[in-house]
Amino acid sequence: MLNDSVPNCLASIDPLLFFVILSLFFFNHCKGENFSNVCDPQSKAFYQTIFLKFALNDKSVACGIGPMPGKEITSFSIPSLGINGIISDSNISLLSDTLTTFTPLIAKFTTTGKNVSIGDVTQTSEVTSNSFSANLVYTVTATDGTTKDYTVTLTAPRTYGGSSLALWFKADSLILLDGENVQTWNDFSGKGNHLTQVTFPTRQPVYKTNRVNGLPALNFAQHH
Repeated sequence: MLNDSVPNCLASIDPLLFFVILSLFFFNHCKGENFSNVCDPQSKAFYQTIFLKFALNDKSVACGIGPMPGKEITSFSIPSLGINGIISDSNISLLSDTLTTFTPLIAKFTTTGKNVSIGDVTQTSEVTSNSFSANLVYTVTATDGTTKDYTVTLTAPRTYGGSSLALWFKADSLILLDGENVQTWNDFSGKGNHLTQVTFPTRQPVYKTNRVNGLPALNFAQHH
């Protein structure tokens, strides 16, 4: 009965309480350590401090121990267009199906940094407007002064003009499984220039997921 009850007992312990108990046990068995020297990396107290900060989810900085200063953009969108950016490393990609003319737009974003700027202009989420007719470089500055740049690209094929846009094919418009052949690919330009290949199945392109910034793509390599 005792052996059967032990796992249930451990499973019911709150994780934070478990770490606190483990920390107290750890400290209790190191009574000889000099805790006046906790900033010395050669002392046991230094590593005990790291362990205790982790156990208590303490995010303050002490003796150089603490979280790295944040400088990330964690989300990016343009609410007026109803589009969300895809963040991939230091690139943020947005696609608008409806935008016909580039006018100043206001972005909404979240960041772990202290502030965000484009050049010398401070950016405020849901306040600052910019023209997205060309790529924009958002610079995130951390509390320690270090920075990280994000290149933001807004693609809007309808801004090319009704007479100029003759073909527009979107891989993410297809509802297929990874590796499936594509028989028909509809044109989104409004000109009706749809693509079909039903006569020779071996020449059909292959739908592949997660190829470009998390989006799908078509592989046109000829089958052998």
